[in-house]
Amino acid sequence: MERLLSIDRRYIFVFVALAVTIPLLIKFDLPVPVTKEVKGIYNKIDSLPEGAHVLIAFDFDPASKEELLPMALALLHHCFRKNVKVVGMTLNPGGTGLANSAITDTGKQYEKIQGEDYVFLGYKTGVELVMINMGENIYSAFPKDF
Repeated sequence: MERLLSIDRRYIFVFVALAVTIPLLIKFDLPVPVTKEVKGIYNKIDSLPEGAHVLIAFDFDPASKEELLPMALALLHHCFRKNVKVVGMTLNPGGTGLANSAITDTGKQYEKIQGEDYVFLGYKTGVELVMINMGENIYSAFPKDF
């Protein structure tokens, strides 16, 4: 331990600089595996006719935003490129703002019209009851959008 503490700081700085710089200069071709679930949802969206409707549940909050928002955005981009109408909702109160801004911002990029090309239904309490009501009559579960 004493030996490690006696190393000149300049050597440590050079080592750290090389450790940061070398990966930036050298191209690494790492394979990006596509799981069957990702391929399945991609193919499903691709097979939908123009004007079909897709319900996307944004059931995440700011704590899991970094992991789940990129996937949600990719799904939105794919839907809007295919001219599929998006219906968004959330059963997580923390996801309301994230979902609304994701749908709205992505819709603007594709010049989609809110209420016509996409709609965000917002958040409803009572997860199980909302899901049952949606199965029976989605208009009674969400009488108006967010």
